Amino acid sequence: MFLYIKTYQFYDILSDMENMSISQTIRDKIKTIDPGTLFTQKDFAEINNPQAVILELSRLSKKGIVKRLSKGKYYIPKKTKYGELGPSEWQILDNIIKENGGYFAGNMALNRIGVTSQIPSEILIRAARSTRKLKVGSINIRFERQGIKDIDYTKSRITDVIEALRLLKKTPDGDTKLSLERVSSLLSEFSTSDLNLLIKALQEERPYVRALAGALLELQNNKAASAIKTTLNPVSRYKLNLDIALLPNKKRWSII
Repeated sequence: MFLYIKTYQFYDILSDMENMSISQTIRDKIKTIDPGTLFTQKDFAEINNPQAVILELSRLSKKGIVKRLSKGKYYIPKKTKYGELGPSEWQILDNIIKENGGYFAGNMALNRIGVTSQIPSEILIRAARSTRKLKVGSINIRFERQGIKDIDYTKSRITDVIEALRLLKKTPDGDTKLSLERVSSLLSEFSTSDLNLLIKALQEERPYVRALAGALLELQNNKAASAIKTTLNPVSRYKLNLDIALLPNKKRWSII
């Protein structure tokens, strides 16, 4: 006796089998992801069926196996005696930087290098691919296209230094001395490649930012100061009202 299956039924069976296989592949991979780690549907790129991935993650989210942070972003809740934990704020932000380009700016950059203890209510990312606002979980983010282009987001120390100098007179705590000390300390740790990238990035910044960076490097007897000096107009003056005790060589850099 032969089992008779209509053609459309046969393809439905094949489709169901394929979906079951995809579901199992996704579930198996999720078992390898550490709890609290953020992941997206892009992490399942080897499955050549994005819609099936989206549907399966949605099903798993409804079952509580994974948690949805925002559109396309998930995590496996980490169970502790204090309750369930998700990905850290820095992990979320790092993922957002990778997806959107740009770098941390404003008070977030100042907080990262210890210039201010204040956490901004809105995180600014400059040199992003588009200007817009985004909320991920409880984090409010504002993207700006303006900023230093084509800089590797992993070189955050460089952009943090530039942001600290750019906002020298606008730090929330108003501690100019601390800002200069922190920037100077970071500059002293820069490798030759870091310094070359810094010089390149500074070309897109205002002259007073370049003058401040050059003056600090000169105080460290760093040859990079000379390269920065050549980018400045010799007749320009930069009014920052800095005490000479904070920057003894400020006159040589036309800082008044």
